[in-house]
Amino acid sequence: MPNEYDKILRETFKKPKLNLLQQILPVKVISVQPLPAKVQQTIIEREADTVLQITPDKGVPFIVHIEWQSTNDRQMALRMAKYDILLYECYRKNVMGIVIYVGEKKLTMKNSFTFFGQQYTCPIIDIRSLSPQVFLKSDDVGELLLAVLAKEGDRLLTIREVLFKLRIKTKGDITKYKEKIKHLELISQLRGKAFQKQIQKEEENMPITIDIKKDLRYQQGVLETKIESAQKMLEKGIPLAVVKEVTGLSMTRLKAICDKVKH
Repeated sequence: MPNEYDKILRETFKKPKLNLLQQILPVKVISVQPLPAKVQQTIIEREADTVLQITPDKGVPFIVHIEWQSTNDRQMALRMAKYDILLYECYRKNVMGIVIYVGEKKLTMKNSFTFFGQQYTCPIIDIRSLSPQVFLKSDDVGELLLAVLAKEGDRLLTIREVLFKLRIKTKGDITKYKEKIKHLELISQLRGKAFQKQIQKEEENMPITIDIKKDLRYQQGVLETKIESAQKMLEKGIPLAVVKEVTGLSMTRLKAICDKVKH
C-alpha cells in the first residue's frame, strides 16, 4: 500500500464503524475494541493496518485483522498468515484476517496458500462489491470518503453527496473540511486522474455556504430519522401520544407507522 493512501486509511480505520464491520463479518457485532497494531517476536516485527477485538452477540470474543490493499500482491495470503499467527500468539484468541482491496485494476489476488498439508485462507473483499451507502450512512467523516471507491453506479451523484455531507459533518470547520477534501482527492487517484479532476470540478462548483436546513436531502434525512425512531418506540409499546411528543410527527403519520408495525 503506498504510504500516502496507507496513512489516510490507517488513521480512518483505527475504529471502523459498525455499519462497515457488519458488511464484512459473519456475526452480529456487540462491541469493538481497537488493539495495538504492532506485534513483535524476537527479531520479527509486523505492523498491521487495523487490529480489533470483536465481541459478537453469540460466542467468544475474537480478533479481526484488516489490511487495506491498493495493488495485487501474489504473496498476500502468506503475508496475512504471518500477521495472524503473531496476533494469535500475542492475544491467544482466534484471529480472522480480512483484506479489503481498493485498487483500480481487477482483483487477482489469491486468498489462500498451502504447503505440506497446511492451509491458510482469508477473505479478500473488493471494495467495489460494497454499496456506496455503506459509507454514505457512516457518521465518521473518514469513512464517508470511501463511498467514491465503492460499487460504481451514478458516480457524479455519489461525489456530490459526499461533498454535501462533508459540509454537514465538518459543521463549518473550514480547516477540517479542506483537510478531508485533500484526503478525498488523494484517494480518488485510485480510480485515475480523470476521476480526481471530476471531484475537483464538483468541489469548485459547490456553493461556499449552504443553508442545510433548507436542503431537501437534509429535510428528508431528518424525516427518515424521526420515522425510524417512532417505529422503534411503537414496537416497544410506547403510547402514541408520547411518541408524537418526542418525534413531532403528525398523528396521521404515526397511526400509519403503527399499522405497519402491527402487520
